[in-house]
Amino acid sequence: EPNWGTWPITVALFQQGPNWRIQKVSKINNGQDAVPDTPDDEYGDDGYVMGTDPTALPVGLAPIAVDQYFSDPNRLTLFPLKGTYKIGTSAPTPVYLPPILKTLSNPLVSKNSVNFKATLISSGNNSNLELGIQISNSLFFTNPRSFTALSPPSSENGKFEINVNLSQLNSDKIYYRAYARNQLFESFGNKKRFKLPEVEQKDEFSIFPNATAVQGNWKENWMGVFQEYSNGWIYHIDLGWCFASPDSRGNVWLWVGDPGWVWTNDSTWPHLYRNQSNSWLYLLIRQNGPAVIFDHMHGSFMHLNK
Repeated sequence: EPNWGTWPITVALFQQGPNWRIQKVSKINNGQDAVPDTPDDEYGDDGYVMGTDPTALPVGLAPIAVDQYFSDPNRLTLFPLKGTYKIGTSAPTPVYLPPILKTLSNPLVSKNSVNFKATLISSGNNSNLELGIQISNSLFFTNPRSFTALSPPSSENGKFEINVNLSQLNSDKIYYRAYARNQLFESFGNKKRFKLPEVEQKDEFSIFPNATAVQGNWKENWMGVFQEYSNGWIYHIDLGWCFASPDSRGNVWLWVGDPGWVWTNDSTWPHLYRNQSNSWLYLLIRQNGPAVIFDHMHGSFMHLNK
C-alpha cells in the first residue's frame, strides 16, 4: 500500500485493464469543462491497482464505498467515472455528470410496431436514469412524445430498446432521439429522421374463398374441414395432404397421394372420380380411426396414408 499521508486525500481513478488504478492527486487543474478531471490533473507516480476484493483497498475507503462503487468492474454504468474524488473515512462523493447517449439508425418495423435502439455511452455516474426515445414531427422536437424503455441497458454494450405501436405514430415521417433523465440532468442523443415504409395491401389468398373459418387456421366447406396454403396445397382432415385445383364452376381436382388425381364437386362428394383408372372411389364418413376409401372397381377398401 502506498504511503499517501493522512485522510482525507484526493485521488484520481484510471481504468487499467479490467481493474481500476487509484493514484494520489498532488495538484488539481481545471480543464475545459471547468471542473476537476483526471486528464489535466497532476498526480504522483505511486498508485494502487484495485480488484474486486474489498480487503485489498486502501485503508480509509469504507466498505460501503466498496459495495456501492467498486464491487463489479464489468458493470460500467454503476462504476465510477474516470475523474477526481476526495476519499475520507466514509464513502467518497462522486462527481455526477450529464449522461451521454447515441441514437441508433434503422429502426425495425414489424406488423404492429417500430423497434428503436440507442446506446448509453456513459451514465455520468447516475444510477437512477430514465431512458427512452422521444418522437416528434418537427426537427426542433416541438411537442415531443416520450416512450420509456421497459428494460435496463445491456451491461455489455449499454444498448437499450423501445417498441412503439404504429397506432401511436401520427405521421409516416418522424424525427426521433434517445433521452436519459433524472432529477439532475436531461440528456439527448443525436437526432434521426425516419420514414415508415409503404406497405402494399394484398388481398388474402384463398383456394376456397367461400369456405367458413372455424377454430385456428382451419376452414370448412362441403368437402369437410381443412387448412389451406398459398402454394395451392391443403391439409384435409380425412384425405391428408392434397394439391387442390378448383375451377369457377365448383369442380375440384385433387392430387391425393396413392389414388393420384381425383375429381369431385359438392353434388358428388364424398364420391371421387379417379383419373388413373377411370373409376369411382368413395370416402367413408368416419367417427375415428384412419380414413378409408372404397374402390368400386376392385371392390376393396384402401387406407389413406396421411
